[in-house]
Amino acid sequence: MSWACVLTPFLPLKVEGFNDYLSVTRRELAWSLANTTSACYQLKRVIAMRGIGALVLVVFVAAITALANPVGASSDLSIVELQICDDVAGLGNYSVREGGVFHVGEVVYVYVEVEAQGHGENSPYLYNLSYTVEVVNPLGLTSSVVRDGFCDRLESSKIMVAWWTTLNMSYKSYPLAGTYEVLVKVRDEVSGREVESQGFFTVIDGLTPTLRYSLSEELTLRNPDPKEECEISELYLALIPSLEPYQVVVEGPSFSRKPDERVVDSHGNVYAVFKGLTVPPRGEVTLVVDYTVDLKCLKYLDYDVEVSGAAWPKPIERYLEPSTCVESGSQQIVSRAESLTSGLESFFSRVRVLLEFVNNWLTYDSTTPRNLSALEAYTLRRGVCEQYARLFTALCRASGMPARVVSGFGFLNPEPGVIHVAHRPHAWAQVYLPATGWIPIETQDPSSLGATLLGHIAFTCGEDSSEVSGRSLSPTLYNVWYTGSLEVDLTLTYTVTFIPGNLTIKAEKSEISLEPPPKVLVGTPFTVRGNITPPIAGIPISVTITDPQGQKSTSTVMTDASGGFTIELTASKPGSWVVEASWSGNAFYEGCKAEVVVEVSSLMPQPEEFESQYLTYTLIALVVVAVSAAALAIALKARR
Repeated sequence: MSWACVLTPFLPLKVEGFNDYLSVTRRELAWSLANTTSACYQLKRVIAMRGIGALVLVVFVAAITALANPVGASSDLSIVELQICDDVAGLGNYSVREGGVFHVGEVVYVYVEVEAQGHGENSPYLYNLSYTVEVVNPLGLTSSVVRDGFCDRLESSKIMVAWWTTLNMSYKSYPLAGTYEVLVKVRDEVSGREVESQGFFTVIDGLTPTLRYSLSEELTLRNPDPKEECEISELYLALIPSLEPYQVVVEGPSFSRKPDERVVDSHGNVYAVFKGLTVPPRGEVTLVVDYTVDLKCLKYLDYDVEVSGAAWPKPIERYLEPSTCVESGSQQIVSRAESLTSGLESFFSRVRVLLEFVNNWLTYDSTTPRNLSALEAYTLRRGVCEQYARLFTALCRASGMPARVVSGFGFLNPEPGVIHVAHRPHAWAQVYLPATGWIPIETQDPSSLGATLLGHIAFTCGEDSSEVSGRSLSPTLYNVWYTGSLEVDLTLTYTVTFIPGNLTIKAEKSEISLEPPPKVLVGTPFTVRGNITPPIAGIPISVTITDPQGQKSTSTVMTDASGGFTIELTASKPGSWVVEASWSGNAFYEGCKAEVVVEVSSLMPQPEEFESQYLTYTLIALVVVAVSAAALAIALKARR
């Protein structure tokens, strides 16, 4: 017998408790079999996973001999019971949860009882059944799938089969508040007949669509040297960006020590810069940055598009090319990507198969050497979160989809009213979806595909370093330049509050504002500054420039972490230049546009202006002469 299980979001697969369950169920089966004339049984493993498990038990109760199938009799199949239970002890021995209402921390049992008729002229009769239970969460996404089957020949012509599956609704499994749908399918693989049933249960105190994290990021700089000071010339500390609509900085950053400046790298990451720090011998310096961040659970799977023919804004094209530690041009990775995605046209069909491959190909190994690249991880077939993210990113790029690595803190515990501390940064990925933007992907969990992540806070994105203020800045949580001895410790202390809201997606309004320069001379470079509200990071803004003769030119710029962007150009001729900026919108926000007129003046008058000015000055001179002559005449007459 074979089994497979697709598990709940954000958690790695873990098998535990098999021997305990095995001893109990074997004793029960032995008793059941002793009371039947003839039977055989199969025992499934217990699959458990930090938040969801599946206990699958198959029990066969032999029917009386008179029920044996005659030659040529047709097969029969029916689901006798589908119950949402508190507990299950065996075939027909279960406790139904009244109302199907559960609290976070409880275990949901899905009990399914099936009656099946065997195939064959005489005993032994053939049975070949497949079983699937799918759990759909309140967002309309599949949160777990358990598959099982039974194939054997038995003396009995009809059997009863019981399966039950356990769902652990702990906070670590990120259970959303609301109603869950349970879909059950059983198929007779011999006759092709399939029967279905469905049930529901409700989690009343689960996660809401928005989780508010009150964060305190603490960076401790420690000098282990007993005699010498540690001089820190510069420290670059990454700041949490707003990644509308799913990650929004509500308050902050608030610093315990004011930074000397803020800088932005080529990926749009923003850093606070601290200069001239001194750490005394065996002393330490601590920097604290406080934030309030909202993470929103948004379904994006409905906005799938085909990869072929997709057009990319120019700033996005860099994430289709190989980069540091992401060897998407390697023949090994290209060949693997092509074989995996052959015949798959949509983004998410490709993303799903690549995610599943990465998780099947790699083994998580905390002893993996630091900083292995995508190709090295592919070759060694092991790594940590960073290698999962890099290999997935490389495969996406080799498949024609823009992708990049993200750094931050992930798998945060959403239990409210508790002070949590995270010590280890995490890496995952983003995939760029046309008309939607960057979508977060947890590269260690294929089942999380379909919605944004309620336990991941992104700090930086990208792999390549950037030249910033004369420094080569790596897109990590911090960069530090120092002399002496230094140890760095980064922790994130946080609490979580559930914010009520609607799980459905409704497009909201957005707005672009443009600020033209005060005065522009022909031939002089100038900048139009723009901003989109809300501050949506990393989206393409289409720019159209219309010169005084009506000729148009177009380009694309990207917004930074604060939603700002700049349009730079040089006016080749005087007159009114129209600058228009627009965004097409996405699944979460409506599109918007704005325009401004920039008046460009000449350094010196043009020929047409000379002619106009000549006529004006001539007329003025004639008037002056006429008035002077009249005044002179009046004066002469008065003397006479």
